[in-house]
Amino acid sequence: MRLARLFSGRSGRVLPYATDPAGDAQTLHDRWSTQAANNDFDPATLIHVYDVVNRERMFRTAYSLLVLRNGELIAEGYFHRRKGSRPTNLKSVTKSILSLLIGIAIDEGHIANVDARLGNLLPDAVKAAGEPRKGDIGLRDLLTMQAGLQWDEWAHRYRDARRMLRARDSIGNVLQHALVEKPGTLFRYSTGTSQIVAGVLARATGMSPYDFARSRLFAPLGIDHAKWIAARDGIHYGGTHLFLTPRDLGKIGVLCAQNGRFGTRQIVSSEWLRQSTQIHAGEDWWEGPYGFHWWVRKRGYCAYGYGGQALYVVPRANLVVAFTADPNSRSHILLKTIEETIVDPCLAALGGAGNPPGQMAVNG
Repeated sequence: MRLARLFSGRSGRVLPYATDPAGDAQTLHDRWSTQAANNDFDPATLIHVYDVVNRERMFRTAYSLLVLRNGELIAEGYFHRRKGSRPTNLKSVTKSILSLLIGIAIDEGHIANVDARLGNLLPDAVKAAGEPRKGDIGLRDLLTMQAGLQWDEWAHRYRDARRMLRARDSIGNVLQHALVEKPGTLFRYSTGTSQIVAGVLARATGMSPYDFARSRLFAPLGIDHAKWIAARDGIHYGGTHLFLTPRDLGKIGVLCAQNGRFGTRQIVSSEWLRQSTQIHAGEDWWEGPYGFHWWVRKRGYCAYGYGGQALYVVPRANLVVAFTADPNSRSHILLKTIEETIVDPCLAALGGAGNPPGQMAVNG
């Protein structure tokens, strides 16, 4: 493991444990400031967290771990020769970032609200599906995974998702699934549902999901090297295949922890984040409950993807944990493991500290 920067104290000095000789820099190459790095963390506890991720077998596929507080990068570590400049397929973390984009589209008036129906949002796709009742599916139903469509995410090694990924018409492929429940009544986790949301975003804005994200979200956050794979019909995958670097993922976490604000700019409304991260469905699900494409947890809320990709936000502490791992490994790092081994110790390392929320320091 290369622990790139482990900051302690307001001066942003590097602890002896770190190995990066350039760690004393007060401004990082991507304009993040570490000059006022938060000194509320107990460094021994934080170092122990990185030691555990480095040595324990359950983390053998780990790529990166970033800890941020009050908008500042507190600790950054990479494992198994992984480079921080290399983007990772975030898998289902993509779903939560798509939720942010929907919120921005609503803020800008491209979509009226979450109660809009597919019959109005995607009328041609509903007509082609040959089932008028599917036009009654609401955007809220899609965001909460309660569309009512028959979809078995994990059957036969993600059979439904793999078929959708290969389809010439990704939206049509999903809408071909039978309507087996009344929309809004049963939580059924579905990457296909997220693909419909991506289609809604594209039609409403007149832009591809990637172009909209690049203009409204990535550029304001200084994210320059994002990659997002599109389906054969040109709609970017709403539930997977967004590639970001660990720091870029951390920036999105800071945006969320600061109620949609980054630096001096309000990028997504605080009201959308409040709605998105409330419990709407999935309370009986093994990873539930669920909001608008976010998992709602006792400690806060998070985005979580296959392999162990996680963006964990604890608003009360203005704390963000960004974690990535091998997205193609069968060795899946559970969300519960990330919570108990990383998030909880980070909160414990803060002790009784309660600094008021800060804002991301951006230079230039």
